[in-house]
Amino acid sequence: MRVKKIEANWPILPSGIWNGSSIQTLTRHLHELACRSEQYHDESLYQVVTTIDEMINQIIDDNSPPDDEQLRTLDGQLDELRRLAGKPARTTTPHIATVESQMPAAPYDLAILCETDNQMDAYVEGLESSGLRCRKTADADELQVILVGPGTKALLIDAALLGTQALEPILHLLKLNRSAAPALFIIADQSTIDVRLTALRAGAAHLFTRPVDVAQLLSGLRYHLFPQLKPRHRVLIVEDDEAQANFAGKLLQKGGLEALTITDPLSVIDAVVRFEPDLILMDLYMPGADGIELTRVIRDRWESSAIPVVFLSGEGDPEKKLLALQAGADDFLTKPVRPQQLLATINTRIERAHQIAAVALKQIDVSTRPSSRRTLLNRLDMLLGEAGEQAGFRALLVIYLTDSGSIDAEQHMPINAFADKAQAHLRENDLLASLDQNRLALLYRRDDEKALEDLAEQLYATLSKTRVSDKPLCVGIGMVLLNGADRNAYEQLCHAEARAESAHRRGVRGFELHGETAEESDAPSHTTMAKHEGFLNAIREGAIPFKRQQYNSCLDTAPKTIELIPMPAPATHHEDPYLTAAKNDLIREFDHFVCIQALQALGDMVVQGRSERLIFRQSASVATEPDYLDFIRSELRRRQIVGTGLMVEFDLPSLAANLKAARELIGELTGMGMTVTLGNFACNETAYKVLAYLRADAVRPHRSLLRIGTERIQHIARQLHSLHAEIILPRVARHGEIALPWTEYADFIQADFSD
Repeated sequence: MRVKKIEANWPILPSGIWNGSSIQTLTRHLHELACRSEQYHDESLYQVVTTIDEMINQIIDDNSPPDDEQLRTLDGQLDELRRLAGKPARTTTPHIATVESQMPAAPYDLAILCETDNQMDAYVEGLESSGLRCRKTADADELQVILVGPGTKALLIDAALLGTQALEPILHLLKLNRSAAPALFIIADQSTIDVRLTALRAGAAHLFTRPVDVAQLLSGLRYHLFPQLKPRHRVLIVEDDEAQANFAGKLLQKGGLEALTITDPLSVIDAVVRFEPDLILMDLYMPGADGIELTRVIRDRWESSAIPVVFLSGEGDPEKKLLALQAGADDFLTKPVRPQQLLATINTRIERAHQIAAVALKQIDVSTRPSSRRTLLNRLDMLLGEAGEQAGFRALLVIYLTDSGSIDAEQHMPINAFADKAQAHLRENDLLASLDQNRLALLYRRDDEKALEDLAEQLYATLSKTRVSDKPLCVGIGMVLLNGADRNAYEQLCHAEARAESAHRRGVRGFELHGETAEESDAPSHTTMAKHEGFLNAIREGAIPFKRQQYNSCLDTAPKTIELIPMPAPATHHEDPYLTAAKNDLIREFDHFVCIQALQALGDMVVQGRSERLIFRQSASVATEPDYLDFIRSELRRRQIVGTGLMVEFDLPSLAANLKAARELIGELTGMGMTVTLGNFACNETAYKVLAYLRADAVRPHRSLLRIGTERIQHIARQLHSLHAEIILPRVARHGEIALPWTEYADFIQADFSD
């Protein structure tokens, strides 16, 4: 029975689309079978199940679909599993790659199937003079051997031969291996609807109609014979549910798209400006502003009015769909939607928008300099996709410019004038782009890293000597070295922008390189105070965003559990906000800020009638803070709510420094209706005694315990549950970081297995 359940979920593996719930179902069945094999001491079966689980986790960690070799290995393991369970092995079809490997290589760019024809001979002569390797034949059997060779990129067939029986096996082979097969082209004497339908049904990429000269033929074949690297399409996902947003983002990335997710709908315009998306995937219902309102705002801006907007929502009401379309949406997909349908819709909408834009572009003069942010992101994506195929060293510079009298006001600069100054140092293939009124970006390639750095120094020297209204120009240059960098154009540009702003703020002469620790010894003496004030202002202004992490419970009756996680403030360069608060002696202010955010979220839940539980973290210092409890009571009274539904988490090693004060604090919080979690719980005898003394309600095991064996997990679960404490697993980045038995014994585990 368990083997049948495993087989039922097995087809997800070669599909290339990894559905989170199906993967969890499959691994749960594998765990059940592993436990049963351990119980009956069946080491062979246990080994096979463990091997399958490890392979699946490895494929998930690699963040890419399984290749042919992995699929064959997994299929072999499944057959072994069936054999050990007393079932016959499956009959499988060999992978196409295996069939192809047995065929001889063909050293041809273009294979041509036609009858003896003087005109076709002239075509072959003209194409070969252009450097193509052509092979003309009238024998279908010979063509079948040629076309499976790795050197054959395209196949040209005379339309008169399409109906012949000898051609059927060839067309079948092309369709069977469509993704790797040569592109099919048809040449015909006429372009009637019948001929076009026949070519379409045969799988042709293009139909040539006589008379056609060699230049036209070469132009039509060029895309498939000499494919050019294209920038990946960028999709902005607007979705307030973190788990849904992450799932959609990973799905699109597997489909070859670059995705950026935002969970704050009010930040959509800023994301559109910075990310330059080719399409926006929009949710319908979100706090603060719904998708229909955001679509109207996007359409009201001429800069974003042509970006396709596709709604993805569980809403099935036709009236809501109509309102979305009337607001300017291009399509409305209702959940659940097949991954292939979502990807096809997105790619089709983007391609159509690009075709329309290309026609409009021909009507205007595009010779102006510098280039746009969109052009820079597209070129950067292609350069990162070269994967070392091109010689030389590559870098991205961002140049941040203000005059000395407007550093804070960021007065708009005559950016084109400075672009002309920078242009004098550049080569023909260097790309200079304007990011906004104060920023230029440069994408360039040189023979070595020293040449990259020399150019950055030259640009700084030139621009820093410039004066604006008799005031010296303030210049900050940030550099990112691109050799070996991940193919994420937007992320690399963000790194360069952050380094440029840092260099500008710190007054760095020359440039600041991403990946190197900024030297603070040369910084002004007020640097520490400036950081303190910057983080304090971020707290006061509510500029620190929060992520909502959902947790799943093993009990269907348990309330929905959400963790509020503060994210790094814009000025902290991705540093953990709790660490930033401690460094700047602002832990008390930060604790109060996080607590207020949790109480505000609790108040919203009460108003909306939702029964959820919110986890938020506080530092151990609140245990000795005299007015902390008065602060919470005052906030609860002001909002006219009680603390039921809130779970406060403390770091146990820090809290253990003053256990008596900690016990009193936990008792007071419990009296307000709150529950308490102890983080970094070591799960040893001392920790169990501390838990019993503090009377906390839940624990998070230390991360080092996530990959322990089944017996120890069972022992820990028995101990904690006997003390009436729930088990909430720490957040992890990948599915494979958590041992399978934890999913059975933990009370709460994150819903998406991702940060």
